[in-house]
Amino acid sequence: MFTLGTGSHYFALDVLDYQDKDSPYRQDKNLLHISIQVKDGDRSSIVTAGLMATHELSSLGNWFGQIAAGAALPPVVLLEPGLLFGATSSGENQFTVQVAMSALASPTWADTPFYAEPFDMQFQLDYEYMLLAARQLQELHRQFPTQ
Repeated sequence: MFTLGTGSHYFALDVLDYQDKDSPYRQDKNLLHISIQVKDGDRSSIVTAGLMATHELSSLGNWFGQIAAGAALPPVVLLEPGLLFGATSSGENQFTVQVAMSALASPTWADTPFYAEPFDMQFQLDYEYMLLAARQLQELHRQFPTQ
């Protein structure tokens, strides 16, 4: 599982399975069915959808590692554009990470069964947490390798 934040301000992404592992088409069989859990204050949401390709797990993990090493990289938008990750340095070994969720990745809050408007979260992370995020994503790719 890939996590950002703790307690009442939390984003977690986990891979449930391949979306269509028996497909004859490479792109289709490498699409992952993921779960996104969000906690924002007293609101929480869990959504599941096919939103990420297998190779994007390692690519995103490498992105987190490069940001931690001081690279100024553009935001990452996934193949299925419901998730965007951005980061800026906010001091020595401190980073502000933005997660923007839209479309199928948008949270559904308990008071409405429909997808919410696009929703952004920001997290203040240190160098060690950035490296942990990179390792979590690379581990998910090891569990669900590109076919």
